[in-house]
Amino acid sequence: AVETLRPLVAAGDPGVRAEALRSLGRLGDRASAAAIEKALADPIAAVRAAAVDAIVLLGGEDRAPALFPLAAAPDAEVASRAREAVRRLAGDWPTDLPADAAEGAPAALRQWWIERSGQP
Repeated sequence: AVETLRPLVAAGDPGVRAEALRSLGRLGDRASAAAIEKALADPIAAVRAAAVDAIVLLGGEDRAPALFPLAAAPDAEVASRAREAVRRLAGDWPTDLPADAAEGAPAALRQWWIERSGQP
């Protein structure tokens, strides 16, 4: 099933891309993590949101930094999902950054992450 889903992440139809991403996340296919993270930059907001959901389903605190740029995404739904995903993956949120912060969020999150984990 995974081998069938992976190529669909790059399908022409955004609905197919989104469902493939969610399915890979539900299956816990960590080998697809790079393709899922690449989809965070998809031009379609629904696909970016699906990629966020898939990352959360894959789990792993180390995936949180990939979501920082989306914390200030122009699409409010994507930005909200990205901020919630960081909270879920990291189990934490910077105390000096409001939970609904958008402007400046990527830089603030990155600094918080470096201080918290010692990882860039």
